[in-house]
Amino acid sequence: MLIFKRTITAIFAFIVLYFIFWFAILIIGGAIAGGIAGAQNPENARLAGEIAGRQFAQKYLTVIMISSIVLSGVCSFILTFGGILPWCRKSQ
Repeated sequence: MLIFKRTITAIFAFIVLYFIFWFAILIIGGAIAGGIAGAQNPENARLAGEIAGRQFAQKYLTVIMISSIVLSGVCSFILTFGGILPWCRKSQ
């Protein structure tokens, strides 16, 4: 029964963490790319930043996807099989 709880929790944690990491990487990377582009072109900073953010997402899509999968997989297994969550601990 414990392995079932851990597996279900790991799957749920993987899905939630995947989307959290995905959006966090996109937001941080797009903000950095947009800030750099906006600083280089102060007249049209908003437009330049928006275009740079979109190009960042398109250029690094596979890297973002793979890193989100790896990070969420590792974190979900650490959370569930490490005994951090109370319902995933072994009873003594």
